[in-house]
Amino acid sequence: MSYRCSFRQKTSSKVCDNKEICKEYIEEYVLSELERKTFNDRAIIYIAEGINKNLQKQNKVDDEKKLVLVKQIDEVEGQISNIVTAITNGFVQEEFKAKMDELKNCKSELEAKLSEIEAKDINQLVTETDVRSLLSNFSGYVISRNVPECKKFIRDFVKEVIVYKEHIEVIFNVSFSLLKNSQGVKVVSEISRYDLYDRYSQSFYIRVS
Repeated sequence: MSYRCSFRQKTSSKVCDNKEICKEYIEEYVLSELERKTFNDRAIIYIAEGINKNLQKQNKVDDEKKLVLVKQIDEVEGQISNIVTAITNGFVQEEFKAKMDELKNCKSELEAKLSEIEAKDINQLVTETDVRSLLSNFSGYVISRNVPECKKFIRDFVKEVIVYKEHIEVIFNVSFSLLKNSQGVKVVSEISRYDLYDRYSQSFYIRVS
């Protein structure tokens, strides 16, 4: 089997001249790069550091959002208090009820947004042990080249594979959704078509023979 341009499959006209490429070569390259750049001690250190940096950035952004929301809630509460004070002092107007309902709804929406941000707060840093423990669930399948099993979790580690005319690019994004955050570490691997064929064609020929 091979990979080909999806547009080329849908039309008889020769719009795309990007040559097909053997599916097994790409899969082997993806798994070998995954093993080299993810499932080893040096990579684990890099991944843990990268995830923690991204978590810290996201926490900083969330803290800024919380400050804005708290300020907005205080302002709304101040307006509600002013209306209550006015009513208490005998200033009753028809518009007060509608305004009060509007402010209460606004406060509820702001508090919901604040709760949503607070619910995803992650203050605990990810350790190398955390990363190694998670990877251990998948490393055996990658090392043994168990492709059917790898396909079940590959999206957690590989964002996309782009086949160009002259080279193949694999974008890894180790996001670790199982660690309850979407902050990933992006790594890009690239190999020319010539090197891909040179590296894998002989081994697959021998294997098939």
